[in-house]
Amino acid sequence: PPMSSDRKTRILATAYDYRPGLGGVATCAFKTMQALSRIPDVELRCLARATPGATEFDFHGHFETHRLALNSRASLAIPALATHLSRHLITYQPQAILNFHWLPCGAASLLALPLRAPLHIPYFVFAHGNEIMETGRTPYKRLRQQLAPVKRNIFRGAAAVFAVSNYTARLVQTECGVAPENIEVVFNGVDGSAFYPEPPQAGLLEKYRLQGKRVLVTVCRLDDYKGIDRTLAALPLVLERFPNTAYLVCGEGPDRQRLEALSRHHGVHEHVVFTGAVPPDKLRDYYNLADCFIMPSRLDESAPNVEGFGIVFLEAAACEKPVIAGNSGGIPDAVEDGRSGWLVDAHGGAEQAIARAVLECFSDTRKAKAFGKYGRMRALETFTWENSARKIWERINRHVRHRGPGA
Repeated sequence: PPMSSDRKTRILATAYDYRPGLGGVATCAFKTMQALSRIPDVELRCLARATPGATEFDFHGHFETHRLALNSRASLAIPALATHLSRHLITYQPQAILNFHWLPCGAASLLALPLRAPLHIPYFVFAHGNEIMETGRTPYKRLRQQLAPVKRNIFRGAAAVFAVSNYTARLVQTECGVAPENIEVVFNGVDGSAFYPEPPQAGLLEKYRLQGKRVLVTVCRLDDYKGIDRTLAALPLVLERFPNTAYLVCGEGPDRQRLEALSRHHGVHEHVVFTGAVPPDKLRDYYNLADCFIMPSRLDESAPNVEGFGIVFLEAAACEKPVIAGNSGGIPDAVEDGRSGWLVDAHGGAEQAIARAVLECFSDTRKAKAFGKYGRMRALETFTWENSARKIWERINRHVRHRGPGA
Protein backbone atom coordinates (compact mmCIF):
# COMPACT_ATOMS: atom_id res chain seq x y z
CA PRO A 1 0.00 0.00 0.00
CA PRO A 2 1.11 3.59 -0.64
CA MET A 3 2.86 5.44 2.15
CA SER A 4 0.46 7.92 3.67
CA SER A 5 -0.69 8.87 7.11
CA ASP A 6 -3.68 6.83 8.23
CA ARG A 7 -5.61 9.96 8.99
CA LYS A 8 -5.82 10.96 5.35
CA THR A 9 -8.71 9.66 3.30
CA ARG A 10 -7.57 8.30 -0.05
CA ILE A 11 -10.00 9.06 -2.85
CA LEU A 12 -9.64 7.58 -6.33
CA ALA A 13 -11.45 9.77 -8.87
CA THR A 14 -12.44 8.87 -12.43
CA ALA A 15 -13.08 11.58 -15.03
CA TYR A 16 -13.92 10.83 -18.66
CA ASP A 17 -14.39 14.52 -19.52
CA TYR A 18 -11.58 16.53 -17.99
CA ARG A 19 -9.51 19.64 -18.64
CA PRO A 20 -7.82 20.67 -20.87
CA GLY A 21 -10.98 19.49 -22.66
CA LEU A 22 -13.66 22.17 -22.90
CA GLY A 23 -17.16 22.17 -21.46
CA GLY A 24 -18.97 22.32 -18.14
CA VAL A 25 -18.43 18.72 -17.08
CA ALA A 26 -14.67 18.85 -17.73
CA THR A 27 -14.48 22.11 -15.75
CA CYS A 28 -16.58 20.68 -12.92
CA ALA A 29 -14.36 17.59 -12.62
CA PHE A 30 -11.07 19.50 -12.69
CA LYS A 31 -12.13 22.36 -10.40
CA THR A 32 -13.67 19.94 -7.89
CA MET A 33 -10.43 17.93 -7.84
CA GLN A 34 -8.39 21.10 -7.38
CA ALA A 35 -10.56 22.21 -4.45
CA LEU A 36 -10.52 18.72 -2.87
CA SER A 37 -6.72 18.67 -3.12
CA ARG A 38 -6.59 21.76 -0.87
CA ILE A 39 -8.36 19.93 1.98
CA PRO A 40 -5.55 18.73 4.31
CA ASP A 41 -7.16 15.37 5.18
CA VAL A 42 -7.63 14.30 1.58
CA GLU A 43 -5.27 12.37 -0.66
CA LEU A 44 -6.22 12.15 -4.32
CA ARG A 45 -5.47 10.15 -7.42
CA CYS A 46 -7.30 10.90 -10.65
CA LEU A 47 -7.83 8.58 -13.62
CA ALA A 48 -8.65 10.76 -16.62
CA ARG A 49 -8.98 10.18 -20.35
CA ALA A 50 -5.89 11.05 -22.38
CA THR A 51 -6.57 14.05 -24.63
CA PRO A 52 -4.33 16.39 -26.67
CA GLY A 53 -2.33 18.73 -24.44
CA ALA A 54 -3.11 16.71 -21.29
CA THR A 55 0.49 15.97 -20.27
CA GLU A 56 1.54 19.63 -20.16
CA PHE A 57 -1.70 20.45 -18.39
CA ASP A 58 -1.28 17.84 -15.62
CA PHE A 59 2.29 18.94 -14.95
CA HIS A 60 0.96 21.84 -12.85
CA GLY A 61 -1.37 19.75 -10.68
CA HIS A 62 -1.09 19.11 -6.95
CA PHE A 63 -2.29 15.52 -7.13
CA GLU A 64 -1.50 12.44 -9.19
CA THR A 65 -3.26 12.27 -12.54
CA HIS A 66 -3.02 9.10 -14.60
CA ARG A 67 -4.04 9.50 -18.24
CA LEU A 68 -5.71 6.52 -19.90
CA ALA A 69 -6.24 5.86 -23.59
CA LEU A 70 -10.02 5.41 -23.70
CA ASN A 71 -12.48 5.10 -26.57
CA SER A 72 -14.10 8.41 -27.55
CA ARG A 73 -17.49 6.70 -27.28
CA ALA A 74 -18.24 6.55 -23.56
CA SER A 75 -20.12 3.23 -23.62
CA LEU A 76 -17.22 1.57 -25.47
CA ALA A 77 -14.72 2.89 -22.92
CA ILE A 78 -16.22 0.90 -20.02
CA PRO A 79 -14.14 -2.33 -20.23
CA ALA A 80 -10.76 -0.57 -20.49
CA LEU A 81 -11.62 1.84 -17.69
CA ALA A 82 -12.82 -1.02 -15.46
CA THR A 83 -9.47 -2.79 -15.98
CA HIS A 84 -7.46 0.33 -15.08
CA LEU A 85 -9.72 1.04 -12.12
CA SER A 86 -9.24 -2.48 -10.75
CA ARG A 87 -5.47 -2.14 -10.99
CA HIS A 88 -5.53 1.14 -9.07
CA LEU A 89 -7.84 -0.32 -6.42
CA ILE A 90 -5.03 -2.76 -5.64
CA THR A 91 -2.05 -0.40 -5.94
CA TYR A 92 -3.64 2.67 -4.34
CA GLN A 93 -6.10 1.06 -1.91
CA PRO A 94 -8.49 4.03 -1.83
CA GLN A 95 -11.22 4.34 0.79
CA ALA A 96 -13.66 5.73 -1.77
CA ILE A 97 -14.14 6.10 -5.52
CA LEU A 98 -15.50 9.38 -6.88
CA ASN A 99 -16.96 9.06 -10.40
CA PHE A 100 -17.54 12.31 -12.28
CA HIS A 101 -19.85 10.56 -14.79
CA TRP A 102 -22.06 7.48 -14.63
CA LEU A 103 -20.95 6.55 -18.15
CA PRO A 104 -18.28 5.18 -18.38
CA CYS A 105 -16.97 5.88 -14.86
CA GLY A 106 -19.83 4.65 -12.70
CA ALA A 107 -20.23 1.64 -14.98
CA ALA A 108 -16.55 0.78 -14.48
CA SER A 109 -17.02 1.02 -10.70
CA LEU A 110 -19.95 -1.37 -10.99
CA LEU A 111 -17.87 -3.81 -13.06
CA ALA A 112 -15.09 -3.67 -10.47
CA LEU A 113 -17.49 -5.01 -7.82
CA PRO A 114 -15.62 -8.34 -7.33
CA LEU A 115 -12.65 -6.29 -6.11
CA ARG A 116 -14.58 -3.49 -4.43
CA ALA A 117 -16.87 -5.67 -2.34
CA PRO A 118 -14.24 -7.56 -0.31
CA LEU A 119 -12.32 -4.30 0.18
CA HIS A 120 -15.51 -2.44 1.21
CA ILE A 121 -14.74 0.45 -1.13
CA PRO A 122 -17.88 2.55 -1.74
CA TYR A 123 -18.30 4.63 -4.87
CA PHE A 124 -19.94 8.02 -5.32
CA VAL A 125 -21.22 9.39 -8.61
CA PHE A 126 -21.92 12.84 -10.07
CA ALA A 127 -25.10 13.73 -11.95
CA HIS A 128 -25.01 16.70 -14.32
CA GLY A 129 -28.23 16.71 -16.35
CA ASN A 130 -28.30 15.58 -19.98
CA GLU A 131 -26.79 12.20 -19.28
CA ILE A 132 -29.63 11.19 -16.95
CA MET A 133 -32.32 11.58 -19.63
CA GLU A 134 -33.14 8.94 -22.24
CA THR A 135 -34.22 8.90 -25.87
CA GLY A 136 -34.10 6.54 -28.83
CA ARG A 137 -33.53 9.27 -31.40
CA THR A 138 -30.16 8.22 -32.83
CA PRO A 139 -28.48 4.80 -33.08
CA TYR A 140 -25.94 5.81 -30.43
CA LYS A 141 -28.66 7.09 -28.12
CA ARG A 142 -30.62 3.87 -28.66
CA LEU A 143 -27.52 2.00 -27.54
CA ARG A 144 -27.38 4.25 -24.48
CA GLN A 145 -31.07 3.57 -23.87
CA GLN A 146 -30.21 -0.12 -23.64
CA LEU A 147 -27.96 0.89 -20.75
CA ALA A 148 -30.82 2.57 -18.84
CA PRO A 149 -31.21 -0.37 -16.40
CA VAL A 150 -27.43 -0.30 -15.85
CA LYS A 151 -27.62 3.45 -15.24
CA ARG A 152 -30.32 2.94 -12.60
CA ASN A 153 -28.20 0.26 -10.91
CA ILE A 154 -25.17 2.55 -10.90
CA PHE A 155 -27.04 5.42 -9.25
CA ARG A 156 -28.83 3.15 -6.79
CA GLY A 157 -25.60 1.37 -5.90
CA ALA A 158 -23.76 4.60 -5.13
CA ALA A 159 -23.07 5.52 -1.49
CA ALA A 160 -24.34 8.98 -2.50
CA VAL A 161 -25.10 10.90 -5.68
CA PHE A 162 -23.74 14.44 -6.12
CA ALA A 163 -26.22 16.45 -8.24
CA VAL A 164 -25.11 19.82 -9.64
CA SER A 165 -28.56 21.43 -9.28
CA ASN A 166 -31.93 20.90 -7.64
CA TYR A 167 -33.32 20.08 -11.09
CA THR A 168 -30.70 17.35 -11.61
CA ALA A 169 -31.44 15.98 -8.13
CA ARG A 170 -35.12 15.61 -9.09
CA LEU A 171 -34.09 13.89 -12.35
CA VAL A 172 -32.01 11.35 -10.42
CA GLN A 173 -35.01 10.64 -8.19
CA THR A 174 -37.54 10.24 -11.01
CA GLU A 175 -35.36 8.59 -13.69
CA CYS A 176 -33.21 6.40 -11.46
CA GLY A 177 -35.31 5.85 -8.34
CA VAL A 178 -32.66 7.14 -5.92
CA ALA A 179 -33.94 8.09 -2.46
CA PRO A 180 -33.68 11.84 -1.72
CA GLU A 181 -31.51 11.24 1.35
CA ASN A 182 -28.89 9.61 -0.90
CA ILE A 183 -28.64 12.72 -3.08
CA GLU A 184 -26.48 15.70 -2.16
CA VAL A 185 -26.89 18.89 -4.20
CA VAL A 186 -23.43 20.34 -4.84
CA PHE A 187 -23.62 23.35 -7.11
CA ASN A 188 -20.98 24.01 -9.73
CA GLY A 189 -18.73 26.90 -8.80
CA VAL A 190 -16.70 29.77 -10.14
CA ASP A 191 -13.25 31.06 -9.27
CA GLY A 192 -13.55 34.76 -8.46
CA SER A 193 -9.81 35.28 -8.86
CA ALA A 194 -9.98 34.02 -12.47
CA PHE A 195 -13.24 35.77 -13.40
CA TYR A 196 -13.63 39.43 -12.43
CA PRO A 197 -14.69 42.68 -14.10
CA GLU A 198 -12.10 44.68 -16.04
CA PRO A 199 -12.26 47.10 -18.98
CA PRO A 200 -12.71 45.49 -22.41
CA GLN A 201 -9.43 44.72 -24.18
CA ALA A 202 -8.63 47.21 -26.92
CA GLY A 203 -7.24 44.45 -29.15
CA LEU A 204 -10.49 42.47 -29.03
CA LEU A 205 -12.68 45.57 -29.48
CA GLU A 206 -10.70 46.26 -32.62
CA LYS A 207 -10.59 42.66 -33.85
CA TYR A 208 -14.38 42.32 -33.71
CA ARG A 209 -15.13 46.01 -34.48
CA LEU A 210 -17.04 46.54 -31.24
CA GLN A 211 -16.04 50.13 -30.45
CA GLY A 212 -19.08 52.16 -29.40
CA LYS A 213 -21.44 49.20 -29.70
CA ARG A 214 -23.82 47.43 -27.33
CA VAL A 215 -22.51 43.90 -27.02
CA LEU A 216 -24.32 40.63 -26.31
CA VAL A 217 -22.13 37.60 -25.59
CA THR A 218 -22.89 33.86 -25.52
CA VAL A 219 -20.26 31.30 -24.47
CA CYS A 220 -21.09 27.64 -25.02
CA ARG A 221 -20.72 24.58 -27.20
CA LEU A 222 -22.88 25.35 -30.23
CA ASP A 223 -25.80 22.96 -29.68
CA ASP A 224 -29.33 23.64 -30.87
CA TYR A 225 -30.90 23.75 -27.37
CA LYS A 226 -28.69 26.65 -26.18
CA GLY A 227 -31.12 29.25 -27.55
CA ILE A 228 -28.71 31.05 -29.88
CA ASP A 229 -31.29 30.49 -32.66
CA ARG A 230 -33.97 32.31 -30.65
CA THR A 231 -31.53 35.11 -29.81
CA LEU A 232 -30.79 35.59 -33.52
CA ALA A 233 -34.55 35.73 -34.18
CA ALA A 234 -34.89 38.38 -31.44
CA LEU A 235 -32.07 40.56 -32.80
CA PRO A 236 -34.15 42.46 -35.43
CA LEU A 237 -36.44 43.65 -32.59
CA VAL A 238 -33.40 44.80 -30.61
CA LEU A 239 -31.78 46.50 -33.62
CA GLU A 240 -34.90 48.64 -34.16
CA ARG A 241 -34.15 50.38 -30.83
CA PHE A 242 -30.38 49.86 -30.65
CA PRO A 243 -29.04 49.68 -34.22
CA ASN A 244 -25.44 49.56 -32.95
CA THR A 245 -25.85 46.15 -31.27
CA ALA A 246 -23.30 43.37 -31.85
CA TYR A 247 -23.72 39.72 -30.88
CA LEU A 248 -20.63 37.63 -30.12
CA VAL A 249 -21.17 33.86 -30.25
CA CYS A 250 -18.19 32.15 -28.62
CA GLY A 251 -17.69 28.42 -29.04
CA GLU A 252 -17.63 25.62 -31.57
CA GLY A 253 -20.13 22.84 -32.11
CA PRO A 254 -22.45 20.88 -34.40
CA ASP A 255 -25.03 23.68 -34.72
CA ARG A 256 -22.66 26.30 -36.13
CA GLN A 257 -23.61 26.04 -39.82
CA ARG A 258 -27.33 26.20 -39.09
CA LEU A 259 -26.80 29.23 -36.84
CA GLU A 260 -24.72 31.05 -39.47
CA ALA A 261 -27.50 30.39 -42.00
CA LEU A 262 -30.10 31.66 -39.50
CA SER A 263 -28.18 34.90 -38.96
CA ARG A 264 -28.40 35.50 -42.73
CA HIS A 265 -32.07 34.44 -42.80
CA HIS A 266 -32.95 37.03 -40.13
CA GLY A 267 -30.83 39.66 -41.90
CA VAL A 268 -28.60 40.18 -38.86
CA HIS A 269 -25.37 38.52 -40.07
CA GLU A 270 -23.54 41.85 -40.17
CA HIS A 271 -24.18 42.23 -36.43
CA VAL A 272 -23.15 38.69 -35.45
CA VAL A 273 -19.63 37.32 -34.96
CA PHE A 274 -18.89 33.61 -34.56
CA THR A 275 -15.53 33.62 -32.78
CA GLY A 276 -14.93 29.85 -32.73
CA ALA A 277 -13.65 28.13 -29.59
CA VAL A 278 -12.18 30.35 -26.87
CA PRO A 279 -9.44 28.80 -24.67
CA PRO A 280 -10.32 28.81 -20.93
CA ASP A 281 -7.56 31.30 -20.04
CA LYS A 282 -8.99 33.84 -22.52
CA LEU A 283 -12.63 33.51 -21.44
CA ARG A 284 -12.57 36.40 -18.96
CA ASP A 285 -11.54 38.78 -21.74
CA TYR A 286 -14.57 37.73 -23.77
CA TYR A 287 -17.07 38.03 -20.90
CA ASN A 288 -15.72 41.52 -20.27
CA LEU A 289 -16.65 42.62 -23.80
CA ALA A 290 -20.32 42.12 -22.90
CA ASP A 291 -22.97 44.60 -21.85
CA CYS A 292 -25.06 41.51 -21.24
CA PHE A 293 -24.42 37.76 -21.21
CA ILE A 294 -27.16 35.76 -22.90
CA MET A 295 -27.93 32.05 -23.18
CA PRO A 296 -31.64 31.20 -23.25
CA SER A 297 -31.22 27.40 -23.10
CA ARG A 298 -34.38 25.33 -23.36
CA LEU A 299 -35.39 21.80 -22.47
CA ASP A 300 -35.39 19.65 -25.61
CA GLU A 301 -37.38 16.52 -24.77
CA SER A 302 -36.55 14.69 -27.98
CA ALA A 303 -32.74 14.91 -27.99
CA PRO A 304 -32.90 14.98 -24.92
CA ASN A 305 -30.93 18.04 -23.95
CA VAL A 306 -31.11 20.30 -20.94
CA GLU A 307 -28.90 22.77 -19.10
CA GLY A 308 -28.09 20.88 -15.89
CA PHE A 309 -26.70 24.02 -14.26
CA GLY A 310 -24.70 26.36 -16.52
CA ILE A 311 -21.25 27.32 -15.19
CA VAL A 312 -21.00 30.08 -17.82
CA PHE A 313 -23.75 32.01 -16.00
CA LEU A 314 -21.57 32.14 -12.88
CA GLU A 315 -18.47 33.08 -14.86
CA ALA A 316 -20.35 35.96 -16.50
CA ALA A 317 -21.82 37.02 -13.14
CA ALA A 318 -18.35 36.97 -11.54
CA CYS A 319 -17.37 39.49 -14.25
CA GLU A 320 -20.32 41.63 -13.04
CA LYS A 321 -22.36 40.99 -16.17
CA PRO A 322 -26.16 40.95 -16.03
CA VAL A 323 -27.48 37.68 -17.47
CA ILE A 324 -30.40 36.69 -19.68
CA ALA A 325 -31.06 32.96 -19.33
CA GLY A 326 -33.63 30.32 -20.23
CA ASN A 327 -36.02 29.40 -17.43
CA SER A 328 -35.25 25.68 -17.79
CA GLY A 329 -33.30 22.85 -16.20
CA GLY A 330 -30.89 23.82 -13.44
CA ILE A 331 -30.55 27.43 -14.60
CA PRO A 332 -32.86 28.90 -11.87
CA ASP A 333 -30.20 27.78 -9.35
CA ALA A 334 -27.45 29.59 -11.28
CA VAL A 335 -29.40 32.78 -12.08
CA GLU A 336 -31.64 34.60 -9.61
CA ASP A 337 -34.51 36.10 -11.58
CA GLY A 338 -34.92 39.83 -11.02
CA ARG A 339 -31.74 40.05 -8.94
CA SER A 340 -28.79 38.81 -11.03
CA GLY A 341 -30.58 38.58 -14.35
CA TRP A 342 -33.70 37.81 -16.37
CA LEU A 343 -35.10 34.29 -16.71
CA VAL A 344 -37.09 34.00 -19.95
CA ASP A 345 -39.28 31.23 -21.30
CA ALA A 346 -37.07 30.01 -24.10
CA HIS A 347 -39.55 27.77 -25.91
CA GLY A 348 -42.09 28.76 -28.59
CA GLY A 349 -42.41 32.50 -29.24
CA ALA A 350 -39.34 33.17 -27.14
CA GLU A 351 -38.10 35.94 -29.46
CA GLN A 352 -40.45 38.51 -27.91
CA ALA A 353 -39.44 37.65 -24.33
CA ILE A 354 -35.74 37.62 -25.22
CA ALA A 355 -35.97 40.97 -27.03
CA ARG A 356 -37.86 42.51 -24.08
CA ALA A 357 -35.13 41.41 -21.66
CA VAL A 358 -32.32 42.70 -23.90
CA LEU A 359 -34.08 46.04 -24.41
CA GLU A 360 -34.61 46.43 -20.66
CA CYS A 361 -30.95 45.58 -20.03
CA PHE A 362 -29.72 48.08 -22.63
CA SER A 363 -32.09 50.92 -21.68
CA ASP A 364 -32.07 50.57 -17.88
CA THR A 365 -28.30 50.69 -17.35
CA ARG A 366 -28.76 51.30 -13.63
CA LYS A 367 -30.65 48.03 -13.22
CA ALA A 368 -28.18 46.18 -15.47
CA LYS A 369 -25.28 47.41 -13.32
CA ALA A 370 -27.06 46.42 -10.10
CA PHE A 371 -27.77 42.93 -11.49
CA GLY A 372 -24.08 42.58 -12.35
CA LYS A 373 -22.88 43.71 -8.92
CA TYR A 374 -25.34 41.45 -7.09
CA GLY A 375 -24.48 38.58 -9.45
CA ARG A 376 -20.79 38.72 -8.56
CA MET A 377 -21.49 38.97 -4.83
CA ARG A 378 -23.89 36.00 -5.00
CA ALA A 379 -21.52 33.92 -7.14
CA LEU A 380 -18.59 34.45 -4.78
CA GLU A 381 -20.59 33.79 -1.62
CA THR A 382 -22.70 30.84 -2.71
CA PHE A 383 -21.00 29.20 -5.66
CA THR A 384 -17.40 28.45 -4.83
CA TRP A 385 -15.64 25.21 -5.74
CA GLU A 386 -14.44 25.20 -2.10
CA ASN A 387 -18.03 25.00 -0.83
CA SER A 388 -18.80 22.12 -3.18
CA ALA A 389 -15.60 20.25 -2.33
CA ARG A 390 -16.29 20.65 1.39
CA LYS A 391 -19.77 19.13 0.98
CA ILE A 392 -18.41 16.24 -1.10
CA TRP A 393 -15.63 15.60 1.38
CA GLU A 394 -17.98 15.66 4.38
CA ARG A 395 -20.34 13.20 2.70
CA ILE A 396 -17.53 10.82 1.70
CA ASN A 397 -15.84 11.11 5.08
CA ARG A 398 -19.06 10.45 6.97
CA HIS A 399 -19.54 7.28 4.94
CA VAL A 400 -15.94 6.07 5.21
CA ARG A 401 -15.70 6.74 8.96
CA HIS A 402 -19.11 5.17 9.52
CA ARG A 403 -18.05 2.00 7.72
CA GLY A 404 -14.84 1.74 9.70
CA PRO A 405 -11.50 0.69 8.17
CA GLY A 406 -11.90 -0.82 4.72
CA ALA A 407 -10.65 -4.41 4.54
